[in-house]
Amino acid sequence: MSKWLAYSVMVLQVVAVASGCASKPREVLTPPQPILSPYSGHHGEVLWAIAIPRNETGAGELDTLAIGDALAAATEEIKGVRAVPLNRTIAAMRSLRLQDLRTPSEALAVANALGADAILVSSVTAYDPYTPKIGLTVALYGTPGGLGAGAPSLEPQAIAALTTEPGGRENRPVTGSPLSVISNHLDARNHDVLRDIKMYAEGRLRHRSAYGWKRYVASWPQFVSYASYRTLNDLITREWIRTGQDRSLAATSSDN
Repeated sequence: MSKWLAYSVMVLQVVAVASGCASKPREVLTPPQPILSPYSGHHGEVLWAIAIPRNETGAGELDTLAIGDALAAATEEIKGVRAVPLNRTIAAMRSLRLQDLRTPSEALAVANALGADAILVSSVTAYDPYTPKIGLTVALYGTPGGLGAGAPSLEPQAIAALTTEPGGRENRPVTGSPLSVISNHLDARNHDVLRDIKMYAEGRLRHRSAYGWKRYVASWPQFVSYASYRTLNDLITREWIRTGQDRSLAATSSDN
């Protein structure tokens, strides 16, 4: 092989390698949309207990524990809020001999036993894993002094239901009204819901797949994850309004 031919082959190899490197797309990581809480961080993150959702659909196969876990995971995505693990909430209910949370007094007795600032009580009102579709209602009950909850009720039954938190904190009586309530009906056949799912998927799909963002429609557990995020995002929006905080300033500080 002549020197000129050998040189030409070497140049072609270099060009081929360079072309391959240039054609390979650079991976750009996009962070998911954050949920910013309106609560002051002066005393650290606030703590929410998550109750097992009530099944109001009539479908016996509905796994409310899985939905409770999804709500707890979505709560952990809220900046400034931590969630009590669901198993700890279940243990607190058992210690108080509560099979279900039927009243605000019972819900806040559990929050008090866990030392939480609030408790998220929810119910599933619609269920179709094939569409998929879910109806989800959540109510946030705050213990007095937590999250700016109002004056305590002096109902004797409510006070008697409370326990003393380990560490000597005094019993805290309960209020009867939730701080904020959200009721969503999310149907994957709705185009607004599909657009919202596509935005939700941004920053959560690192590897390409055949489904792409539609995995949150093709899989019931993935759809529940989206629905939990959307519902808690709406709940936090209500909390911004209730507390009278300026959300735009929080968004700006978060970007910085």
